[in-house]
Amino acid sequence: MMKKDWLADAANSHPNHSAIIFPSELILNNNFLSQQNFKEFDEYGKYLVLNYTELRRLSNIAAASFLSRKINVDSKVAVISKNNFLTIVSVLALWKISALPILLNPNLKQTELNQLLEISKVDFILTDLELNIKDETIDLENLFTTDTQLEESNFDLNKTALVLFTSGTTSIAKGVELTFKNFLESYKAGKRRLEYCSNDRAILSLPIFHVGGFSIFIRALLSASSIVIPNSLSIEDLDDAMKISDTTLISLVPTQMLKFIHANILPPKNHRAVLIGGGQSDEELILTAQRHNWKIHKVYGSTETAAFVSLLQPKDLLNKTSSSGLALDGVEIKIVDEKMNELTANNIGQIIIRSEALMKGYLNNPDETKEKFHNDFYLTGDYGYLDNENFLYISLRRDDMIVTGGENVNPIEVESILNQHTMIDESCVIGKPDKTWGESVVAFVVRNDNALTEADLVNYLRENLSKYKIPKQIFFISEIPKTELGKMKREVLRRELRITN
Repeated sequence: MMKKDWLADAANSHPNHSAIIFPSELILNNNFLSQQNFKEFDEYGKYLVLNYTELRRLSNIAAASFLSRKINVDSKVAVISKNNFLTIVSVLALWKISALPILLNPNLKQTELNQLLEISKVDFILTDLELNIKDETIDLENLFTTDTQLEESNFDLNKTALVLFTSGTTSIAKGVELTFKNFLESYKAGKRRLEYCSNDRAILSLPIFHVGGFSIFIRALLSASSIVIPNSLSIEDLDDAMKISDTTLISLVPTQMLKFIHANILPPKNHRAVLIGGGQSDEELILTAQRHNWKIHKVYGSTETAAFVSLLQPKDLLNKTSSSGLALDGVEIKIVDEKMNELTANNIGQIIIRSEALMKGYLNNPDETKEKFHNDFYLTGDYGYLDNENFLYISLRRDDMIVTGGENVNPIEVESILNQHTMIDESCVIGKPDKTWGESVVAFVVRNDNALTEADLVNYLRENLSKYKIPKQIFFISEIPKTELGKMKREVLRRELRITN
């Protein structure tokens, strides 16, 4: 199946439409870009605009530059950079020459990056960081080494478009291969509910090396709308970019939404949807955000599903606050037991998903890929249930369940009770290997008052939880380790617990 490249489509249909709105300081140190005649977006010249014709031209020049550096068809190219428009240009240019972009987290330690590079078996590295790496490395700032422009090209929708790595919460991180068709089908399914259009302005509020961030770019590209790149992902810079651009679509994780509320940041005037995903969302947080006039849409999905597969719309928020919504059109969600038997409504089991947006597989890992599919359904490893109206509810990841003395303990339930204590900011509950009980419950707590003691907490929990759910150990720490998307890194605490013991 062939299709002209998406950037060419957008440039042909909307040649003068704003493609990328970005801080002017991002190009100050780039000789080539500083000579381009970009228009100022705001009256202060704080942000500049790149229209679709200009984006097409820059991508064609970068593609020709790549070919001159011997990057060609099927070359695996690691792109290691934070959110900036050069990352977007790089991906578009690599697609034009049928090379494979592999986006890696620039915040990883050198040893972690080396591990992912080894897994990926990359041929080239594009980065704006100083890395001690033996592989062929190209400075991201020097994309434009020729005036030549590559002619337009076609691509196969079934070809792998991108590799994104999962967070690797329970094992070594895995590279997820997503095809052009995966992204297209995910976009089409979301568009039926959210009605993406060329007048939208979406802020790149999540890291582009995660599926949540990359799908923001994909939605803008396929709808020929505008993407707004903030100076950083700090709350202040996000607020500044949203206000200047009057953003219409926003994607956030719960941690970001909480910070917005604490900072009394109000939504842009013409915003029409805020997608909240990336982990468990506290009901009070969601309702508070709604009271502050944020148009909340809760979503559920993963890297393997090429973005969200279910959506809770504002009209259902009051009655279904803790739900992740209904499956998108073309997405089939089932709940099954350990023998893959489908469960009836309101029974908790593993969530499995079938759709055209499901990943092609894990890069260079056929065995792991095979284990994650059953009769074309992707086995999420998440537990939850569907209610009588087919609304999806997420309970927890299977690997996070604590089994102590034959009893199942949901850590999220214990965390919820802990977090209701007025002297606690947040908590994380994990299981610790125990010779007697199999596992024992352990809690890590961030308190806002040092007067709170372990004995105080145990007495509080006794009033609210069954005895077997009460943590055998409680550690007070300064902060809970989290990913860039705000998900708690339980595996880090498990590792520290093993070292402590």
